Amino acid sequence: MKTAKQIMTKRVHTASPNESVEKIINRMAKEGITGLPVINKTGRLLGIITEGDIAKHKHNPHTPRAISLLGGLIYLENPEDFNEELKKICAQKAKDLMTTDVTAIEPNTTLEEIIGIMQEKKLSRLPVIDKNSHLKGIVTRTDIVRALGKK
Repeated sequence: MKTAKQIMTKRVHTASPNESVEKIINRMAKEGITGLPVINKTGRLLGIITEGDIAKHKHNPHTPRAISLLGGLIYLENPEDFNEELKKICAQKAKDLMTTDVTAIEPNTTLEEIIGIMQEKKLSRLPVIDKNSHLKGIVTRTDIVRALGKK
């Protein structure tokens, strides 16, 4: 059975936490990529920016509906979700836009396990990290198709 180490893309486009969101958007468009891992200077994975994050950033926020009751406001939407959405919309740097709860895999993760994780979590890419969370590569859906075609 093939493993992440065998099928991953080793030369990964990445972003630094202080890189501007506009620069990231331009790079993603130019390179035709749909996600960028965000790493620190030592190569440790901090988060990921996907086209979904970019779409939220470019989306106009909708103010939460509220009702006034006895001189106070009662919010009808989840304020935590609104705050997170607003943070992404106002993001200026990668660290403000990135998703920090990243599902990552180790180099020895099998192709079967990778497919299962992607399907279960509805992901298009999985960063491959070592035991110290340093980025070693990335497995995308394209890598999986390529691996399945080379049986």
